Amino acid sequence: MSCILACSLFNFNVINPEKSFIKLDKNEERQTFTISVSEGCKSCGECITVCAYKALEWEDENSYN
Repeated sequence: MSCILACSLFNFNVINPEKSFIKLDKNEERQTFTISVSEGCKSCGECITVCAYKALEWEDENSYN
């Protein structure tokens, strides 16, 4: 969740999950989460920096997983 809040703060200067380019979807049946990065992401890397679970990483110099 910290990655979502960091994204909205860095890009929009507000702490608001709805403003984030990162979305976290929970699969209740499997008890797993899926992270998606929406179009508009500037690849600033703030989400990677704050993620305590290391769930995001750089894929190459211009994008990340």
